[in-house]
Amino acid sequence: MALYALLSFKRPHTYLAQRKEFDLILGGGNVVYCQADQSCSPATSNSLPFANGLARGHDGLIYVPFSAATFIGVYRIAQDGSLEEVTRVDVGMSLDNLSVDSLGNIWAAGIPRMLELIGAVGEPLDKTSPSTIFRIRKTGEKKYEVDKVLEDGQAKVVSGATTAVFDRRSERLFIGGKNTMLVRGVMMNEFLDSS
Repeated sequence: MALYALLSFKRPHTYLAQRKEFDLILGGGNVVYCQADQSCSPATSNSLPFANGLARGHDGLIYVPFSAATFIGVYRIAQDGSLEEVTRVDVGMSLDNLSVDSLGNIWAAGIPRMLELIGAVGEPLDKTSPSTIFRIRKTGEKKYEVDKVLEDGQAKVVSGATTAVFDRRSERLFIGGKNTMLVRGVMMNEFLDSS
């Protein structure tokens, strides 16, 4: 059994360690492939734009959102465990974590205004950050449909969402994050069709 995980650059030198604080804006990090014996190696050959909460789709592909870019990287697993980019799915804003529902749709927490999120993380009771949730459906080979299913631009209901999980049985979208004091379940049956 193999595991794919995110790796943030570790910089022991003082100057480089200080630069790590800017990775969210400048980008940095990688995806690693870990074997059952606990040995790990980089799965991608390049520095990724702040890779975040990845997910494996029902199609076997690895989907990687980026907080310092506006797309999801779609990767095929090679024989040696490395990841080969297949395509990119543009969503138009930075993303945090992904989840996959029972039908294989991918759910993504969007970050409409990164600097507001960064400011709100340290002061969740005093500052808010807008949230956006996307549903991404695969419609063909390298083709995806992106639907914005929730947008709280004023952060009145959900502030700083970092995770969205859809439960098809109850037709509820569960949203959480460091700035959301509790996970919120939003009824989605008015929006979602049976696909």
